[in-house]
Amino acid sequence: MRELADRYDSNIDEASVIQYVINGIDGPRSDKIILYGATLFSEFKQKLRINETVIKNMGIHSSNSPDFRHSYDSRRRDTKHQNFPRKPTKFNVSNAAKNSQRCFNCNDIGHLSKSCPNRSRGPRCLS
Repeated sequence: MRELADRYDSNIDEASVIQYVINGIDGPRSDKIILYGATLFSEFKQKLRINETVIKNMGIHSSNSPDFRHSYDSRRRDTKHQNFPRKPTKFNVSNAAKNSQRCFNCNDIGHLSKSCPNRSRGPRCLS
């Protein structure tokens, strides 16, 4: 990069060239934070080596590394093929349970309140 900058304009300072190189490096800004303190090429080269070492070491222990994903996948249970019995809810009840008639007077199933045999007792608490 320095050679390219020297070819076109010799008035470009080292800090600008370093900033240009840092901006050209792929990856998140947090990975390049070590490089931002350099103002001379000698400092920049040292910090670039440190940055490469840090990224290489982070890749070994990172959750994005293929080794980590493989070890996680092997420990995970395969829940797609397991059939657990489900508790009945208002969304998955059978049609017979949906169509049952419940009396609002005595709370019994099988008749409506207008034909309740226990009408003389009065309404029961439904809670």
